[in-house]
Amino acid sequence: MITFFFLGDVSDGEHHVDFDVYYAETPYITQFLLIYGVLFVVGMTGPTRMCCRYATAVDRPWLRRGLRTVAVGALVGQGYAMPKVISLIWDLLGTSPLHFISVNVAPMCASISAWLFAVGFTMPAWGVGVDTARERISQYRAYRRLSLL
Repeated sequence: MITFFFLGDVSDGEHHVDFDVYYAETPYITQFLLIYGVLFVVGMTGPTRMCCRYATAVDRPWLRRGLRTVAVGALVGQGYAMPKVISLIWDLLGTSPLHFISVNVAPMCASISAWLFAVGFTMPAWGVGVDTARERISQYRAYRRLSLL
């Protein structure tokens, strides 16, 4: 990937959102983008499979919920790379461009995925506190009911 990137010409300025759309037909950058997209999809497949498998093996409920949330985040994360790869292949085939999915859908999937990852990875830590707070509220309500008798 590094070799393809440095062989390609990306001197037309910065394109933070539409880099893959702007340079889709640039020699070497096309290969760089295809490799990046495929590796991203492969990289998100591993956490999806592992988290789903280990979520059934653990006995702590908040860890199980966290693993399932991370698995969903990784699945949604594939929605980042798949539109970009599809748009790039579509451009290479010379058909009408699908740039809107690469510019609009992919960043939205990346944002949702990042949010799900953040929640899922931290869920085992703060989930126990939610259970403790819920239990204290329940005990307080029971105490209040006893005092009314």
